[in-house]
Amino acid sequence: MARFLSNQVRVLLAGLLAILPLVLTIGGTYWVGVLLFEWAGPSSAFGSILAAIGLAIVSSRAEAYLIGFLAIVILLYVLGLLVSSQLRTGITSFVSRIMDRTPLIGSVYALLSRFLGAFGKQGRSDVSAMAPVWCFFGGSGGVYHVGLYAGVFHGHRMVLHAPYPGQRVHAQPLWTNAWFPGTLRFR
Repeated sequence: MARFLSNQVRVLLAGLLAILPLVLTIGGTYWVGVLLFEWAGPSSAFGSILAAIGLAIVSSRAEAYLIGFLAIVILLYVLGLLVSSQLRTGITSFVSRIMDRTPLIGSVYALLSRFLGAFGKQGRSDVSAMAPVWCFFGGSGGVYHVGLYAGVFHGHRMVLHAPYPGQRVHAQPLWTNAWFPGTLRFR
């Protein structure tokens, strides 16, 4: 009897795992749609701005919202054309300079721009070339500690590591000059 129940539970879980991606896709799409409607729908603050753009042309609030929405879509298309054209490097460097000067937003922007650049035409080699940089601490006696280089934050080179066995991993400024970087390459 226990074996029969075990097999039935296994079949039930297999069915659940088979349908789970479809359910998550539908649920995720619904959630994003509801979220976008709350943020940009006609009754939201952004929707009111869209309607205000269109109310200069028509008197119906629904038509005004659609006209405002189309105006934003056209504006985004023009921006996309500018970014795709030869002006891309100038616009990108201008926005990057502004974002780099903003402490927290600059870090997030740099990470997102590198990640999203992977989806561009030239970005594929950038992602394949990425590798974590390990910090090996030691000297002539050998390596005594390993951490993961986390970049520069407020002028300090940061490393992710657990200082002692049993402690949690956290970010800390590099405390010594007796370290060397390294990467692992798999063939």
